[in-house]
Amino acid sequence: MTKPKKPNGRPTIFTETLAAKICQRIADGESIRAICSDLDMPSTTAIFRWIAGGKYDGFRQLYEASMQIRLETLGDGLIELADAPIERNAAGAIDSAAVQLRRLQIETRRWILSKLLPRKYGDRMGLDHQGEGFNLTVVEGVPESFASLEQKRLKIG
Repeated sequence: MTKPKKPNGRPTIFTETLAAKICQRIADGESIRAICSDLDMPSTTAIFRWIAGGKYDGFRQLYEASMQIRLETLGDGLIELADAPIERNAAGAIDSAAVQLRRLQIETRRWILSKLLPRKYGDRMGLDHQGEGFNLTVVEGVPESFASLEQKRLKIG
């Protein structure tokens, strides 16, 4: 008789409960690196293997949904970050370094959102393309007063 073959590698600690806990923390805004720093959590490599492998499709879908929620939460947090009071220095004046730090925090979050959710947070450019004659219209933040400027130009010229 042959002995049953033992599986290679370390056994996985994946459970549906653990997957839900990880995804909830991601949706709350934590990074995978921060989550995996806890002793009771798997490594980042294990989590990315669960996502990439076909064995845990339910986890992959939950992870993707959690990442979308995380991005929306990040967008909501921009308003709070912008409205939060700026620290003052010992003399009671607004600290310019704190202002620059806040600006960097806001711009970094805006950049991330513009790349990961371009339809919602990206720079809008209208593009209208029509067949044969190749009519192309690009609209990019034209002020409303443009029409009045054009009328003045026509009257003068």
